[in-house]
Order: sequence, then C-alpha cells, then structure tokens
Amino acid sequence: TEGTKQWLESEYSLYRVLLKQREEKLNGIRELEEQIASWFACDVLMYKEQLQNSNSNVNANNGNMNANINANANANVNANINANVNVNANANANANGNESKTTELITRPNLNEYCEKREKLKQELKKLDVLCENKEFFLHKGKVIKEANMVVMLATQSAAEAKKLQQLHNEQAMEEFGNEVQDLPIGQKLVCVFFFFFKKKKKDIEI
Repeated sequence: TEGTKQWLESEYSLYRVLLKQREEKLNGIRELEEQIASWFACDVLMYKEQLQNSNSNVNANNGNMNANINANANANVNANINANVNVNANANANANGNESKTTELITRPNLNEYCEKREKLKQELKKLDVLCENKEFFLHKGKVIKEANMVVMLATQSAAEAKKLQQLHNEQAMEEFGNEVQDLPIGQKLVCVFFFFFKKKKKDIEI
C-alpha cells in the first residue's frame, strides 16, 4: 500500500509537469497567431487608406480636367497643353498632400518560418496530449489499485481483529473453567478437564 501511494504521488507530479508544458505550448501558439493577425491587420489598414487616397486623387483630377476643358473650349492646342500641365500639377500636389500616414515601413513576418514554428509547437502539443492521456489512464488504474489495496488491508485487519477477539474469548473461557474446577477434588478435576476439552473439540468439528 505504501509503495502504491508513493507511485501515485510520483505519477501526479509528472502529470502536473506535463500539464504545465502543454499550457506553455498552447500559449506559444496563441501568441504566434495573435502576432500574425496584427501584421495582417496593419496591411489591410494601409491598403484601405491608400485606396481612399487614390479615389480622392482621381476625383480631383477629373474635376480639374473638366474645368480646364470648359474654360478653354475655343482655345488652341497650346491651351490644351497648358490644361494637361495643370492636370499633372494638380495630380502631383494631391498625391503629395494626401500621403497615407501608415505608409511607413512595416517589418513583415517570415510566413514560412512562422508556419514551421507553429507546426513544431502543434506536434509537441500533440505528443503532450498523448502523454497526459496515458498518465490519466494509469493514475485512474492506480487509484483503483489503491482502493483495492485498502479493501484488502481492511479485510486483513478485520481478520486479525477477529482472531484476536477469538483468542481473548478462549483465554477468558479457560480462566473461567480454571476458577470453576479449582476447588474440586483431583478426580473430579480430571473429569471436568476431559469433558471441557472433548466438548471443545467436538464443537470445532461441527463448525
């Protein structure tokens, strides 16, 4: 029983270590996924702002072109050239004035390295899951064995107690018998002793 108890305590200690390692692997995977998600979010935000600026620049250029065409409807080719120059100038001005605030350099992750690291963590996590399941199985079996040992121990203890009580009963019976025949003549003592032991032997046989 003591050996089973020590074994169970050792197995529980190993099981707690495995659970801690498994939690660390899970946290590592979560951190990687949160990091890659934040990088993608930055890319999406930057693309959205650039798209908005591009649309506003196109609208501004179209407005300038229409204004120049209406103003120079009867003008010569030189006027049209000037209009084109104005369009280009406006486009450059708009492009410089509406530069995205998120176009600063972003350090992007190495997706291959990320995937390899994540896959490695997942493989380690899978192994830890199997080890934890095995520990749980053996701990359950150990608990059953411990309970069975407790039952055996209690049964053994009960048998020992019963034997002890029987011995005390026999000693008490012998003492009472000795007190009864102590004052009898020697012949009667022998008869009583023979009767006592014969009766006891016959009773044991019947049982």
